[in-house]
Amino acid sequence: MLPVNSVGNKLFLARSDDTLKLGLQLLVGPLQELDLFCVLFLLHNTAFSFAFLYRVTLGFKFINLSFQIHFIFLQFFNLLLHVSLTLFSLECFSHTESNAALV
Repeated sequence: MLPVNSVGNKLFLARSDDTLKLGLQLLVGPLQELDLFCVLFLLHNTAFSFAFLYRVTLGFKFINLSFQIHFIFLQFFNLLLHVSLTLFSLECFSHTESNAALV
């Protein structure tokens, strides 16, 4: 039979092991809840950030559309300018009737 002292030491060690496990469980529980809240917060904010990013991209699309419309107008006016300058330069050439009078 074991002396009382060694049985008491074993019970004390067993109790200290249980208290250590219980203490760790009490520390891990709130950390798990905090982790859950962080994940939920991340998912919740992701939805809001996607909505914000969709608004920003929509604004960029409208800005890009306005630039494209201005670019089409510039190309059209450049074509008109090109055609008008070509016609003006053709009018500046001497006509065959006036050259015949000089010869």
